[in-house]
Order: sequence, then structure tokens, then C-alpha cells
Amino acid sequence: MRANPIKIILLIITIGLGSWGAFTLISALIGPGSSTPSVNGLVEITDTIHVDGNWSAVRATYPWCSGSGTAANPYIVENLYINCHGMRTGILIEHTTEPYIIRNCTIFNAEVNGSAIWLQFSDNGRITGNTIVDNLGGGIYLYYDTNNISITGNTVNRNGKNGIYISAGWQNRVLGNTVQLNSGRGIWLMKAGECEVLGNNLKDNWVGIGVSDSNNSRISSNFLTIHAEGISFLNSRENVVTQNNVQFSLQAIILKNSSDNEVSDSDFVLNWAMKTEDEQSTGNLFVRNREESLLSGYTGAALFLAAFTIAGIATIRYWRKKSLTTSSTTSHSSTGGVKKGEKKST
Repeated sequence: MRANPIKIILLIITIGLGSWGAFTLISALIGPGSSTPSVNGLVEITDTIHVDGNWSAVRATYPWCSGSGTAANPYIVENLYINCHGMRTGILIEHTTEPYIIRNCTIFNAEVNGSAIWLQFSDNGRITGNTIVDNLGGGIYLYYDTNNISITGNTVNRNGKNGIYISAGWQNRVLGNTVQLNSGRGIWLMKAGECEVLGNNLKDNWVGIGVSDSNNSRISSNFLTIHAEGISFLNSRENVVTQNNVQFSLQAIILKNSSDNEVSDSDFVLNWAMKTEDEQSTGNLFVRNREESLLSGYTGAALFLAAFTIAGIATIRYWRKKSLTTSSTTSHSSTGGVKKGEKKST
């Protein structure tokens, strides 16, 4: 008996959808929704806040800025509500080494080539407790020689590019942030060194944590779920990855042209694949990690079966609906049409 080619195609599509169905189903069930952030008593700002080495002048002009720029009494920007309305950024701070804090601000709607908070040539800052959501560009970006910055306890969700991006900076810390549903990387170290990424909750970004051209950093105690790539290394050396939990990713960890990194004491569970390591990556140490494929054991089988069933039902319903629509159209054409030259009966 010859197999029906249409049924074979449908079977292949169903299997493919089933493979990805577990990820998309879980994402839809537990992913955060989208809504305009609430003002909640914050001070509304209608223009970009720009500090260019002139903290004292800003402090003297605006009531939302306080402090004196010392370690004991840093400058503080707090309790602001900034709808960027397509501006490049909500807060831009550059050319300063005086200690400062940005806290409890809500920033959204920055344009695609910008970010909610943008720091450059700026040291000794702290970004804490902010809500950074629904920007067309990125969330929190550190550019160009920005060092000793702590990014702690922020919510960075649904941004069009990367959530938290550190470029060309040293000794920066990313601690205890919630980073979800960003279209690029959740956290990205790019040409950075001696940084710490600790205790963050990352979910449903394209890549969870990316490390590119970056050395001597520590990635520890992070929880990552639902990513195409959980942790990704490119051209990076001598980093430590320890006590992380990576689950429901297509690739738990990827190393490309990256050597002498240590990956230890981590749980890589319910991922499609554990590790990809190319030939240019040498000397990487993997010790005391727990590895469990998505398709291993009863849990994996149940997840795959559920996704397979959902995808199969959806595919069958689509083709059945299309078939009924086609039959109805054919029937209408054969019985209800009026030929040219004939009168419609009354």
C-alpha cells in the first residue's frame, strides 16, 4: 500500500512542532504579560535626563537629584517615571567618576537604537530597583570604558534588543535582576573583564547569558529557563561558571573559540542538548555538573508527548477546517450560481 505523501508531510511537520512545542507552551503559560507601567506616585519626566560630568549643576537645578557625590553620600536619581516617547534613552550619564545611584525609576518606550538607561565613560555607579520594560531598543546598557557599576534588583522585561549589556567595562556586577522576554540576550558581557553575574533570574530571552571577547569573569547561581541558548561563550577565556541552573533550552551551554573556562557544580536539566564545543575551544573544565536531556526519563517523555499531541491536534484541526471551507465553496458554486444569460428564479 503506497503511503499518502500529504500524510507523510503532515507527520514531519507535527514531529517538528512537537520538538519545539514544549518550549512555546511553557513560555505562553508562565511568561509575563504586557501593559503600560503604572505611575505609582512617581515623578513624571518628559525629556531625557542627561548628566555629562556636571552632577553639582544637576543637583542644584532639579529636585529629583540629591546627594553630594561622595562614597558616604552619593548623588541619587530616584522615583522617576520616564515615558521616552521614542527618545533614544531615558537616562544618559557620561564622563563622571563621582559615586551615584539610579533607583526606583520606571523607564519605557525608548527607540530601537537606544536603551532605557545608557552609561558611557562613567564609573562608580549603582542601578538598583528599577523597572525597565517595553523599550524598542535595549534595557540597561553600559558602553565605552564604564567600570565598577552595580546593577542590582532591577526588572528588565520585554525589550526589543538585549536586557543588560556591558561593553568594554571592567569589574561590573549584575546581581539579583529579573530579566525576561528580551529579544536579544538577557545579559551580555562584550569585551568586558573581571565582571560578576550572580543570582539573576532569566527567562525566555533569545540567549540567557552571552559572553563575547570577555575574560576572567564569574557567572554564578543564576537561574535560566526557556532559551535557544542558555549560556553562550565566544572568543572568551578563563571565566568561571558555577552553581547555575539551566533548563528548557535548545542548547544549555555553547563554547566557540573559547578556552580555559571552568564549568562546575551546575544543573543542566531538561535541555534539548547539553553542550556544543567547537575544535578551537580547548582546555575547558567540566566538573560536578548534573546533566539531563529534555527527552530522557519519564519527565522528558511526558513533555514531548504533550507537545506532540498539541501540535498534532492543531495541525489536524487546521487541515479539517480548510477541507470544510473548500467543500462549502465548491458546493455553493455548483448549486447557487447563475449562468450568464439566465434569469435568477424568484
